[in-house]
Amino acid sequence: MKKNLVNYNLIDIYIGEKIKELRKKHGYSLVDVATTIGVSKQRYANYEAAIRSMPMDIYKKVCKIYNVDAEELFKEAQDYMRTEVFKNADLQEE
Repeated sequence: MKKNLVNYNLIDIYIGEKIKELRKKHGYSLVDVATTIGVSKQRYANYEAAIRSMPMDIYKKVCKIYNVDAEELFKEAQDYMRTEVFKNADLQEE
């Protein structure tokens, strides 16, 4: 059970970093995006910081704002998670 929580947290971290990067690239403020998707600035900041997991309906809205494929971004996050899990497994064996 703990491993699943760690895996999802890694996905949240990847997606949070990616949406922060996209927000800055597009020149949007936290308030701009939060207002557009209908959440508070703090809640959106928590998604970027991976403090909160993003609900699917919000995730889809965010992907639409940044014009990114939601499924592709999630696949990238899963690949990142697998890489990190394997890196950690290799370190533990040493």
